[in-house]
Amino acid sequence: MKTEHDVLARLRTRAEAVLGRETAARVRASEDGTLYVEARTWAAFRTWLVDLLLVVAIAVGGAVACYRHAADEPNAAAGSGSARRAGRC
Repeated sequence: MKTEHDVLARLRTRAEAVLGRETAARVRASEDGTLYVEARTWAAFRTWLVDLLLVVAIAVGGAVACYRHAADEPNAAAGSGSARRAGRC
């Protein structure tokens, strides 16, 4: 009877031809049987950093756009609330 470990070892040997030995050694199976390549620590950190910078850039861009729009609207800058009632920033 083949165990999960045996099946995964066979898949890794097949994957070596396509992915290379290092990458094939990092092939894992999730609980539902989906195969994936486990990321190295440095690659996971870089991905996290890029995601963080993207979220910060979008937030800063949105704040700048909202500030510029409020500066163009004289009533919004005075605090009358007309911009908020109109559904703007």
